[in-house]
Amino acid sequence: MVAVVLSSRYISDRFLPDKAIDLIDEAASKLRIEIDSMPTEIDELERKRIKMEIEQEALKKEKDRASQEQLERLKKDLAELNDTLNAMKGQWQLEKDVIQRIRAIKTKIDEARSEEQRAERAGDQSKVAEIRYGRIVALDKEFLIGSR
Repeated sequence: MVAVVLSSRYISDRFLPDKAIDLIDEAASKLRIEIDSMPTEIDELERKRIKMEIEQEALKKEKDRASQEQLERLKKDLAELNDTLNAMKGQWQLEKDVIQRIRAIKTKIDEARSEEQRAERAGDQSKVAEIRYGRIVALDKEFLIGSR
């Protein structure tokens, strides 16, 4: 419903339902790219860490007292940044692992439904029952547990 309203409001060169479907497709594509790539916050911190490491290497060559003090502050800031970065990367990896588990379960469910349809067309009712009430139910439960 929201896709219809927004597509009517912002896309004037095409007609419904195509423009609503295109809007949903674009949003899903953007979300998938965001999921598969490194989050912006982590990327920005990575760039900051690299700049700090370059500055650290430059300060190591300096011998004056001010440079040495700045080097010590930089080392402390770099250690804090690395801790923050590691925590953020760990959280991102956990989220990514959950999404990958869910994708794998969805793929198994789709495969089981296809196999169920083939067995139904072939008239193998026992196999249909085993897939429909055994395997698919178990995968659905696994999906519900995995998506929490």
